[in-house]
Amino acid sequence: MASRVHGAGEMSVKALNAIANACGDGKFALREDGFVQVMPLGKFPGTVDFGLSKPDDAADAEQDAEGRWVLPIIQVIDERSVRACAMYHPPDTLIDYEHNANRPDGETRAAGWTEAVEVRDDGLWAKIRWSADGLADVTGGNYRFLSPVFPWSEMEHLDGNRYRPLGFSGAALTNTPNLCPIKAVSNSARNSKTLSPRVGNAGTAPDLAEREQEKIQMNEKLIQALGLPPEATEDDVLAAVGDIQKRLSELEGAQAEAQVEDDLKTLGDRVENRDALKKALLKDRDATLSVVNALKAPKAVVLNARAVKTPAAAAASNASFAREQERTVENYRIENKCSRKEAWNAVRRERPELFKQRED
Repeated sequence: MASRVHGAGEMSVKALNAIANACGDGKFALREDGFVQVMPLGKFPGTVDFGLSKPDDAADAEQDAEGRWVLPIIQVIDERSVRACAMYHPPDTLIDYEHNANRPDGETRAAGWTEAVEVRDDGLWAKIRWSADGLADVTGGNYRFLSPVFPWSEMEHLDGNRYRPLGFSGAALTNTPNLCPIKAVSNSARNSKTLSPRVGNAGTAPDLAEREQEKIQMNEKLIQALGLPPEATEDDVLAAVGDIQKRLSELEGAQAEAQVEDDLKTLGDRVENRDALKKALLKDRDATLSVVNALKAPKAVVLNARAVKTPAAAAASNASFAREQERTVENYRIENKCSRKEAWNAVRRERPELFKQRED
């Protein structure tokens, strides 16, 4: 028997369309157009159950506690998937109960047959020709949802554990769709231990399926927050996160560099080996500053002696003093019409400060 996928959809309770709506008289009314939603759009976790034989095209399948070969997957039901399934759809496709027709010992009693399928904005819809029992069950409220079946051979591998169904080969009436409220791959949450190969649920317990769906929603939010396209892969996400980490590291490095430069300025003359201290500060700033601040700083003193000029400053001062002395003597000689010697002696008597060696 070919492996099959019991389809699922990512949608809320309100988004999932029931086969029949409850009426005031307690009965359930079918939609006027006779169509029922089969495939909603979304991404859904689940587990492919291949039974006791591992197929060649499922290298990652593993055996569970019962010895069955299983493969966790994410089903991607998008516009391409819906359109492909609409084209693949065989005429008079069986609608059974709880996927019993897909089990070796299951009954094939028909609840109805598909007459037509239609692609709509929210997924794939099918018009059903109900059997007498099927009509009674849906209008009487015994069953309210459909669970689609996808052949494993028609599952397109996208990347990692993501697959896109491209073929729709039937459906089943169920009251426990993993679409709603637990939003998992298989529309039917019914547990089966048959040996027939099939793609089944991520888990039969609602809390497990809910956790799987929450992981998908979290991943989608992460992809959106990173500014990546919806079809981004796990490698794309890891690359984006790595880029963010690199930029944060560079920013932290620049901030640390600026902080250390401020520390060096504050320490001022206490630093003898600037490069060594900078390296130590960058490696462990708190510990290094703790050691440096524990050392005694040079004591501040008040110097009462007059500051001594450097040789260069003294020479410059003497040259200026000599020019003033020579200018004063020459002016006296010209004004008094005397010899230079007479002017020199006269200025020396009148301006002795010009002939006195000064240090400032």
